[in-house]
Formats: sequence, C-alpha cells, structure tokens
Amino acid sequence: MATFAKATYNATSYAAYRPTYPRQIYDRVLAFHRAGPKPQWRKHLDIGCGTGQVTTEPVLLGAFAQTVGADPSPQMVAQAQKLAKELPDGSKIPKYIAAKAEQLDVLRDESVDLVTVGQAAHWFDYTRVWGELARVMAPGGSFAFWGYSEFRFTKYPSLTPMITHYSQGGSFSPQAKPLGAAARPPPPPDQDEDSVSAFWQQPGRWLVETHLQHVPQPPHPPFTDVQQVFFTGPHFPQYTAQGREVQPVILTKVLDWPGVEAYLRTWSSLHTYQEVRPYDKAKIGVQDGKGSPDGDVVQRLLWRLRNRIVKETGSSNVEEEVQLEWPLVLIMGRKEGAAD
Repeated sequence: MATFAKATYNATSYAAYRPTYPRQIYDRVLAFHRAGPKPQWRKHLDIGCGTGQVTTEPVLLGAFAQTVGADPSPQMVAQAQKLAKELPDGSKIPKYIAAKAEQLDVLRDESVDLVTVGQAAHWFDYTRVWGELARVMAPGGSFAFWGYSEFRFTKYPSLTPMITHYSQGGSFSPQAKPLGAAARPPPPPDQDEDSVSAFWQQPGRWLVETHLQHVPQPPHPPFTDVQQVFFTGPHFPQYTAQGREVQPVILTKVLDWPGVEAYLRTWSSLHTYQEVRPYDKAKIGVQDGKGSPDGDVVQRLLWRLRNRIVKETGSSNVEEEVQLEWPLVLIMGRKEGAAD
C-alpha cells in the first residue's frame, strides 16, 4: 500500500479508471446491517477510502447521519476531498482523515455503526486491526469487506492467461481455502521483462487474488455472523463445489482502449516496476491503447492482446470499446450486542 502514498502516484487516474462498485453491493451490505439487532445509523466509516468512491455513494450517504473516510495516503485523501466538492447541492459531505486501519485514534470507542472496506482489506495488519475495529464499532455494528481479483475481458476469455502472465507470472496458482486458513503466499515467480509479478506488495496481492480467503478470521467474541458472497460467476467453480454462495459477476466497466491502457497504468506493481527499471518507462510511446512491440511493458501487453483478438475474430478492425470484469468477494459480519 506504500506505493499509493508516494507523491509520484497519480490519484486522479486511479479515480477515473478503476472500476466503480455497483449498487448491488451496497444494497447487500445495508440489508445485512438492517437485519441486525437494533441497527443504528449514526456513523459509517470507510477504511482505505482512496479517492472516496464508497464514501460518496448516495445510498450510503443517505442512510447514515455521518460518513467518515480514512486513508493513510495524503494524495488519496486530497483527491477524495476534491471530488466530494462535486457532490450535488444538498448532499451530505463526508469527512476525511489520514489514518491507518490499525490506528484510528481520532474515533471514539463504540462510535461507528458500519465499517466498509473496498479493495483495501488485503493491506491490513490483522494482529492489530480486529482489535481496533472491536474498539471503534458500536455493539450490533456491522463490517463489510470486499475485494476484486484480476480483471478479464468479458467477450474474450482467451485473453485471461495473457493477463495472468502479465500480472502474476507463470507460477501463480490461487488456491481457495476456508476464510482464515493458515497459509503462506507463494514465493515470487521468476521475473521476465513482460510481467510485473515480482513488483506487487506481498502478501497483499496474493490475498486479493485468493478472494481474501487467507485473511485471519475475525475473533469470536466479539465478532459474529460472518458471511461471504462470491460474485465470481463461473470463473471459480471450486466455490460452488464448496457450497458457497456464488452470484454472477457484477463488477464491470466499459472502456475504450486508451482507457484500458490508463487502467493498467494505475497498478501499483507497474509503478514499482518502472521505478526499478526506468529504461522501460523511457520506452512509453503514444498512449492510444493500441500498444506496440517496442513500447513499455504495458504497451507490449496491449499489442499482444489486440493481436490475439485479431487472430480470434479474423478481423483487423478491433472494436473501439471493450467490457472488463472483475470477480469479487464480499465478506460481512457484526459485533455482538445491541445498541441501547
């Protein structure tokens, strides 16, 4: 997560090109919270808020009296504050704080009724974070973590192995195990010039690629009623075989090819790759999404992907827009007790 806190990281591109969480996630989270014993609607805390996508979601802003976003990155907090000013007139304005999940000192004990974490739970130190959440959450309060794994081209599943090689190298093999199963991430794969696999911060990336199944189990007490929903469609049949709740993929985004390139450039692994290998960054050509065999690592990937589509379709005219999709897991639970 340290990459996102660097002054050289582009938080504006992160906000523009990362996928936007669909309404179904928020509806599911609110339904879970509403079903608890005497649910309260005083304060919603979003941890790892980034540029404020979750904190500015209207259905959440309207449900709680106060919304607070916390992120350790000053760049992300500044971008979130900027975007909050663009909310429609009359909207509640979230409050933002620079803080880590493990140290929420500015929040009073038992003051938070809902904690959300979107695509950040894989960065936490769980020897500390469950205790801190137990402190700030009110009795009967709820938490909801969600995270998405590697993207796919909805229309072109044949491209998935190429994306996996670029992202994870040739030796990555996610294993689905029960939540909190004791395990270790695989060793860094052999690195080549066309993969950013060795430049992810681990075990964070491994945790999100395995759908948070190796995140330590929330302790009981005080946490209870932990539930998981896999919005992974048919891509991970092991979850169905294990009797998990599996729903269709709902996290999607339509981008033109320059947008696909811009999305790939938001990856923290690429940022680190090109810090270590500045000669690769010097190869960046025109960022039109078409790629080039002589460009940087992103443009070489785009060139291979588009050539594969041409070969598969038999047409040299690659469509201008493509739909990307991300398998996603949602994990929810609550703190025991009920508010007075």
